[in-house]
Amino acid sequence: MERKLFISRVFFLALLAFSMMWGVPAQAQSMPAHVERHTDGKFYPVMGWRWAYPSDPKNLSVEPVPLNEPLPGQPHLVGNGQGGFHPALCWKWVNPGDSHNYQVTPQAADIVPTGYPNLRCNGQGGFHPAMGYRWIDPNDSRNFNVEPVPAGVPLPGHPHLEGNGQGKFHPSMGWQWMNPQNPNDFTVVPVPAEAPLPGHAHLAGNGQGSFHPQIGWRWLYPNDPHNYQVEPLPAGEAVGNHPHLVGDGQGGVRPAACWTWMNPGNPKDFSVQPGHAGEPVSGYSHVVCSNNGLLLPAHGYRWVRMGDFDVVPQVPAAESAFKIGAAADSRHDYPVAEREYSEAIRLDPQNFAFLNDRCWVRALTGELRPALDDCNASLTISPKYADALDSRAFIYLKMGNQAASLADYNAALKINPELATSLYGRSLIEQSQGNAAAAAADRAAALKIDPKLITEFSAWGIAAPTDNPAATGDAVKGP
Repeated sequence: MERKLFISRVFFLALLAFSMMWGVPAQAQSMPAHVERHTDGKFYPVMGWRWAYPSDPKNLSVEPVPLNEPLPGQPHLVGNGQGGFHPALCWKWVNPGDSHNYQVTPQAADIVPTGYPNLRCNGQGGFHPAMGYRWIDPNDSRNFNVEPVPAGVPLPGHPHLEGNGQGKFHPSMGWQWMNPQNPNDFTVVPVPAEAPLPGHAHLAGNGQGSFHPQIGWRWLYPNDPHNYQVEPLPAGEAVGNHPHLVGDGQGGVRPAACWTWMNPGNPKDFSVQPGHAGEPVSGYSHVVCSNNGLLLPAHGYRWVRMGDFDVVPQVPAAESAFKIGAAADSRHDYPVAEREYSEAIRLDPQNFAFLNDRCWVRALTGELRPALDDCNASLTISPKYADALDSRAFIYLKMGNQAASLADYNAALKINPELATSLYGRSLIEQSQGNAAAAAADRAAALKIDPKLITEFSAWGIAAPTDNPAATGDAVKGP
């Protein structure tokens, strides 16, 4: 009896030691549901389940892995919330016919994930919104909700495509499909220069992905970069980059006065050439064309003012005095030139050109205040007279008033960009202000037109520029 009791005790102790070694309570009667023991002797939740209390190693309670949450140790498998599992979004079974093979591989690029019609796989196991959509919450990696890209907003990663607000998209303004017949090719190219923009009949591309109103049209709201409405150029208004074309008021264009079409049979060729010299200009009384496309008063007439085409008869005696003064001016006989210009002005006091010529002669002889009065009188009659603006700028330069001088030089060059004396005078001010690059550009442009300007300005009392801005500043102040 004692022997049997001893054997029973030994057996119980051995069983207890075995149970403790394997981490199994001695009193466990059966394996918990959804738990399995691996070859290492430890217990694990079966696939699709997880520990309910992972911080308590003695609690073998489990729960289903939540919907779409990765399985422990299986980043490309996710739970279904009921204890089952399947490949993560944009992954698939390597061997779907083998229920014990859990290997997965990425779905091919552009595959539509099941249940997510507005997402697309990327071929590497990731995914992104379909073209025309974007993430609602891009900072939440577990939120797969998307929304249409708003109308006019660029698509993520596609700066030249924009949404239509309904999940579709199209090329941005100034761009077009490279292969419009292929709905799967999203490559775009700039709309060619002057070609109409798709859907915008009166806008044209510039060949670089931007656009502008077609020839004969202008922006309705030029200060609003997001408003693409246009209107026809008013009749007779110059076309922006085509100074010898004007609008016809209906969205078309025609050559400006004194210009003709070079190829009148080609409606897409806007090349023009000067008309015939001496030919009367239609719609203007006593105005004729020059041989280079300019408008001139007919013989015996002069402009009332620069910038419009009104003319008045010349005063013969005044013209005679002016010619004598101009001849004296050319040989630097300034006293005679001033006297004859004064006589011409007495006979024709509203002649802005006569006033400017006397202004210039007086400026050269140092009569700066009377010269300034003459230039002001000339510009009062004809505010857009570039020569008078140039003369007054020179007077201000000699007076040391650089700000006023620069303003007049700029105004003159806006009217006549090739007025050499204004280019050179402005370069002197730019040099004195330390703007060497601008000064060099203006000086080079001026000397290309008139190589004698350095010598002439020196003779007029304005020293040649130096590399020392301070020295140049003293030079342009004059007497």
